[in-house]
Amino acid sequence: MRRDFYAPSTSDEEQTAPLADDDLQRGRQAVAHARRLLRGDTDTARRTRVGLAVIGSIGALAAAAPMLAAVQEQPQAPAPESPAASPPETTSGVANSSATLNPVVTKLDQGEELLRTLARSVEAAEKTVTPTTRNSATALEKALPAITEAKDKATSAAAMLDELLPAVEQLGDIELSQRATAARQTATTLAARASTAWDRHRKAVDDAHQTQRVADARAADTAATRAVATAEDTVRGIRELLTGVATGLRDRKPALQVEGLLTQARTSLDEAPATITAARKAVEAAQSTSDAQPGRTAKSLLDRMQHLEQALTMARAEVPALLDKVARLRQSETADLAATAAEVAADAVTSTRQALDSASSHLDNAQTQRAAQDPAAAVRATAVAAARLNQAHQLQATADQALRTAEGAQPAGPATAEFSGPARALTTATTANTANTERLASLDQRLQALAESLASQPVPTAHTSPSTAPTRPAPAVAPAGQAAGVTVQLPGGRGTVQAPNAKAASAVRSALSQLGVRYVWGGQQPGRGFDCSGLTSWAYRQAGVHLPRVSRAQTVGARVQAGDLKPGDLVVWAGHVAMYVGNGLMVEAGSPVQISRVRTTNLKMKFLGFYRPTS
Repeated sequence: MRRDFYAPSTSDEEQTAPLADDDLQRGRQAVAHARRLLRGDTDTARRTRVGLAVIGSIGALAAAAPMLAAVQEQPQAPAPESPAASPPETTSGVANSSATLNPVVTKLDQGEELLRTLARSVEAAEKTVTPTTRNSATALEKALPAITEAKDKATSAAAMLDELLPAVEQLGDIELSQRATAARQTATTLAARASTAWDRHRKAVDDAHQTQRVADARAADTAATRAVATAEDTVRGIRELLTGVATGLRDRKPALQVEGLLTQARTSLDEAPATITAARKAVEAAQSTSDAQPGRTAKSLLDRMQHLEQALTMARAEVPALLDKVARLRQSETADLAATAAEVAADAVTSTRQALDSASSHLDNAQTQRAAQDPAAAVRATAVAAARLNQAHQLQATADQALRTAEGAQPAGPATAEFSGPARALTTATTANTANTERLASLDQRLQALAESLASQPVPTAHTSPSTAPTRPAPAVAPAGQAAGVTVQLPGGRGTVQAPNAKAASAVRSALSQLGVRYVWGGQQPGRGFDCSGLTSWAYRQAGVHLPRVSRAQTVGARVQAGDLKPGDLVVWAGHVAMYVGNGLMVEAGSPVQISRVRTTNLKMKFLGFYRPTS
């Protein structure tokens, strides 16, 4: 059928023919677009199929109206202006065409509203990661789902508007087409921005994780380095202690001092494995993070750990031999102590015997003067004999104490070859001391009998009363060529010295009786332990002089110069004190109580001077 069969007239139908032809053209275009859209099975395709079908039906009815009129020999179709002549189908088709606009427009409105929401989400996502952002990986990961959702929604919106745009264009509304085009462009832009924000955020998360891994690696490295350094200090300290033990053994330092160093070394050796284990764990933890930070020092730390473990094994292997050497040193020192104690005891017994000899000689002289009928000379000789006996009593007490100390220095059980000499000397000194004790009692009886005899005789001259003379201490008479004072025998063949008075002499003898006694901080127990001020205060207390307990407070009596030192003078520092015993020597509670050369230096203590408590 030809398209030009319809010849429009000059009547009202002429105005409807162009309209019908225009509707047919629109219907054909809608069908063409519908064919493209109908290839997909989406909501947009389905809605488009329905709309195009309705529009096509309207166009088909409009095109068929003239042909039906010609077949039925109708003169013309009713004028479109007349409502009564308008076919009901046409009116229904127009209404349906308006109805088909609503789903597309609604979808466009919804798309634009979605884009406005997405714009805010994308903007928030872009602000999450900026060049100045310094968020942790955890905080960034919490924001990642929202950014991912915004990216996905923007991508979906762009795809939806791509599908909606052809349907909008088919409606022929320029304004709607412009809106749809702008919406699609906005959606495409938002999708690109959201994807960029997501990429940046994902990279920021990765960077944050890497930064955290590097920070953790550095922290592990630092912790491992410190742990290894601590372990090295521990092993170095053990090495120094063992070296000190070896040096002390070579230099014959006191066994107590060497044994103390060895005890410290063994304690450190017992504690070292825990330190080494902690260091190795720290190094292994650092090694496990080595991939996060190139150029790590984990390998060097492992090498250092191996050296430490080897050094610790070698140090532990040295201990048994050192223990054996310290035991031998202690035995040797004990033997020396026993020998010294026996020697001191023997010297004390000898001094007692000499005092008894002097007292006996003066008693003989007194008896001779009495027999010669010289009561005054007899009284004087008796007074001297009483003084000598008084001195002998003091020396006897010192000898008894020295013997007890010597007996305590002897080992329990049978005496070994090392202790055989001191044991014999101690036996000899004990026998001599017993004889001195008996002799002292005998001389006391003689003195008492002589005093009673002289008291029964009248004294022609104004001399000291015989009845009271023996009980009154008389000053010692110095031998010719010696300075006045009280004689003190120094142990070990060091000669004799003259103390300025009996109290100083008694203090010197008491201090010398404790030679070899071990050092005990705060100690003042004879035979068991002394510290420096404990020794001097105890020694002077035996002579009836009470000194302050601490060393710096023992600056009592008269201060003397170095050239005027006498036995019994104190050598005082701010933290140490010793007693001068004569011949350039002093006795002090070191480790153990020992005789040393006089000095004015002691570590870094301030020297306070020389003092004579008995002045």
